Amino acid sequence: MPIPDRILNALRLNAKQADETIALLKRQLSLLEKEASGDRIQSFFEKEKEELRQENEQLRQKAKRLKKDLEKVELRNGLRVVPLPHVKQETVKPSNEVPVLPQPSEEHTAEKKEKQPGSAKKTAKKEKASSKPKASAEGAAGGEVDASRLDLRVGKIVKVEKHPDADTLYLEEIDIGEEKPRTVISGLVKHIPLEKMQDRMVMTLCNLKPV
Repeated sequence: MPIPDRILNALRLNAKQADETIALLKRQLSLLEKEASGDRIQSFFEKEKEELRQENEQLRQKAKRLKKDLEKVELRNGLRVVPLPHVKQETVKPSNEVPVLPQPSEEHTAEKKEKQPGSAKKTAKKEKASSKPKASAEGAAGGEVDASRLDLRVGKIVKVEKHPDADTLYLEEIDIGEEKPRTVISGLVKHIPLEKMQDRMVMTLCNLKPV
């Protein structure tokens, strides 16, 4: 029995609609997969950024701790913080004004001279003696700290060994470009191992007075 045309047309239309629906679902599924993949990538990058941010903060805190430890070691070994050359330290100069004392009356002065005839000589000696420390103090206060006089040089530790007379000291020979290396004693035994001191680059202050 032949199938009527209207039924065939209805079947063809349903098949076409089914194909279109399947194609639409495929496109939507592809878009969803892309969005899901993009979200995963974005989430991965956000996680990596957060880990890097935390690692950066940890390194910053570690650098601060190492800086504080280095300052403590330098202070413990007698090293001083050197001010920059362009920073000038202001000094307070003593005032030249002499306070005015009330003059004693003539009667009181005459009585004092009669009772103590040698007091004028003693007073003159005291004034002469006190003027000397004042002059030296003014000379000391008038000077300014000049960091350019510090002889700072970069050198290399060519030889290091334990001090024969002290277990907490290193005996080092440092090459700073001179004919012979300089011998330096440092108290870094508790802070830096002996093998790490060898061939280490250091900065030395070469015009300190020997202890």
